[in-house]
Amino acid sequence: MSLNIEKKKLIVSEIKDIVNRSISIVIADFSGVTANGINRLRKISRDCSGIYIKVISNSLFCRIIKDTHFDCLQSVISGPILVGFSLYDPGKISRLFLEYCNSDKNFKIVAASFEKKIILSSNIDLLANLPTRKEGILYMLFVMREIALGKIVRILYLLCDRNFS
Repeated sequence: MSLNIEKKKLIVSEIKDIVNRSISIVIADFSGVTANGINRLRKISRDCSGIYIKVISNSLFCRIIKDTHFDCLQSVISGPILVGFSLYDPGKISRLFLEYCNSDKNFKIVAASFEKKIILSSNIDLLANLPTRKEGILYMLFVMREIALGKIVRILYLLCDRNFS
């Protein structure tokens, strides 16, 4: 079934909005995956906040990402693709796709894009292992606390050293 031009414009504007809000995008080849398998993946993605999964035609997706910071993905778009968008946590969609990849061998991650760089499937673990937003905030608070505590200890040490000399 071919889409008419109005429906295509609607799809492009809807997905362009998602692309503009996304931090990272992951592209997967889903050929050979059953419809039930894709439905299961979509259900999991609906339960997670901040991620979207869309099946988009290659030509429409190329038009959508043109002149965005995901423009680098145009070189790897071929065949049937499933596109995952992550809005808040850059590694969330890649973790979901990697988890699904382990359960369905026909599902293959093609590439991802984060911070205007392309990440090939062999290095997707780098993106998946990024800390979540919550973990990142906790790490930052821990470092700030350690810095502040370290400064207090050094000041106390210097004060004690001056008092004894």
